[in-house]
Amino acid sequence: MLTHFGPSIGAETAMSPATSAAAALVGLVHGIPDVLAVELLRLRVPPSVEHRPGATPALRSYADEARTGRQSGDSFTEAFLEAAQGHGDLGQALRVVDYHQRFSDAPARFVIELRDVTVRRLEVLAAETPAGEMLVMTSEVSTLRGPRHLPLLDFKLAATPENDDVARTVAKRLGGGLLVNSGSSYHLYGLRLMLVDQLMDWLLHAQLLSRCIDTRWVTHQLIERKAALRLTRGGSRGVLPTVLDYVSTIEPRVGAFGDTAP
Repeated sequence: MLTHFGPSIGAETAMSPATSAAAALVGLVHGIPDVLAVELLRLRVPPSVEHRPGATPALRSYADEARTGRQSGDSFTEAFLEAAQGHGDLGQALRVVDYHQRFSDAPARFVIELRDVTVRRLEVLAAETPAGEMLVMTSEVSTLRGPRHLPLLDFKLAATPENDDVARTVAKRLGGGLLVNSGSSYHLYGLRLMLVDQLMDWLLHAQLLSRCIDTRWVTHQLIERKAALRLTRGGSRGVLPTVLDYVSTIEPRVGAFGDTAP
């Protein structure tokens, strides 16, 4: 059992490494002062590049080449574009890579008041999520002072025992929080409430750690001006996210973290 005190939780949070991300987040949001409600979405699982509009048999072969040729932790998209360029077909590949799913197109949106944020409620929502969709928590929360955001982040590092400490080091550098094994990589749920512009600044700083961070994921969140991480399995993501650790913070750079709004 892992027992920690978060910097802004204000109450002890007990977790085991097998705790689901959804269960841990219930304790997290209940422990952050001022949170009144959280936002969840059901998003369609994004199609793989070979199944997007405009994909050709040739692009499918480049995707296969990228999957078999890339090293652990390398960007699939970069490997795919490199393969397409090598075959003189970069323009067509760029058309399928330039794909973005807007949060406003989500099939369902749930704003859940804090008293109703329970493990049971999340389990029901997860069970009701249709095949081809996934349940995500967004960064946006309601507070007495208006909308605020929790810093959420998706890693690029492959989830391996050798990379666990690397993920912890990156999480600590970015302010700490709940570190989750997503199955293929890692997720970070920070604990400091931020204004939306502060979240954008934090995500941009996170992109500087591009060897470890999923920069394409960050770009999608910057477009939406909020972030989202999945709580359920989805598509090829067949593993339920589970808690790896709670990472304590280091002193952040001025202006990078925390809610300084009046």
